[in-house]
Amino acid sequence: MKNLLMTLVLVICCGAMAQTATPTEADYATAYKLFEVMNMEEQMQSNTKTVMDLQLSRNPQLAPYRQEMEVFMNKYISYGVLKKDIADIYLKNFTADDLKELTAFYLSPLGKKFLSKNQAITRESMQLGMTKVQANIAELQQMIMKKQGSTAK
Repeated sequence: MKNLLMTLVLVICCGAMAQTATPTEADYATAYKLFEVMNMEEQMQSNTKTVMDLQLSRNPQLAPYRQEMEVFMNKYISYGVLKKDIADIYLKNFTADDLKELTAFYLSPLGKKFLSKNQAITRESMQLGMTKVQANIAELQQMIMKKQGSTAK
């Protein structure tokens, strides 16, 4: 029993240590190579622009503040600001070998095709979602009003 308990403690401790291992510079270099191959900086810029365009089309009263919104976004959610944090997320979820395999995929013809079409697919999907929400916004408003009516009592 004592040996079983000791083994269990060792397994738990080793598992916890493996999950909290600090990424090495080589791990970061592997992640950054993947990001480069994925054109992550360009994708993030494009996604930010798409989100902002959608927001401004839905809220035209914000249009005069576009430049300020862009400055704010670049200050807090640009690739340069988030690069290491995003690498940490990738390194928490994938091994360095996984990242190397992903890099190889994105360098393949199919991976390149995926990357070339992904921005348009993402943009179209976001627009579809916004269109569906807008088309059914009255239902959401009714649900909220119903809840407000039942909680006001």
